[in-house]
Amino acid sequence: MRDFQRSKVYQWDLPQCIGALMLVSDVQALVVRVCTDYAVPVPHLRLNNGIDGARATPTGLSFSPWALQRRVVLHELTHWIERPGPHWDGHGPYFMATYITLLSRYMGLDAQGL
Repeated sequence: MRDFQRSKVYQWDLPQCIGALMLVSDVQALVVRVCTDYAVPVPHLRLNNGIDGARATPTGLSFSPWALQRRVVLHELTHWIERPGPHWDGHGPYFMATYITLLSRYMGLDAQGL
């Protein structure tokens, strides 16, 4: 399935992703909290060498040191929650609905304003 909205989501999201870096322990705590709230398995977390940025894989989440920011972590957690299944749509409407909910719930952003 082609991910038609990927570039649109990145253009909207990336300028907002300049923020404070999180400690790995804080990332782990956020991941556990979100996965518990959404009743999904907690993914394995891995730090990469900085080339890959951030990504969700079938077994976990991978982050470059610069990507340890709350908004980036929530973006990848959205992929984890919405991973391939009957409603998988890449960066489409299901992804965006979940992502906006996470931004509102775990960053305190106004969902209507997003």
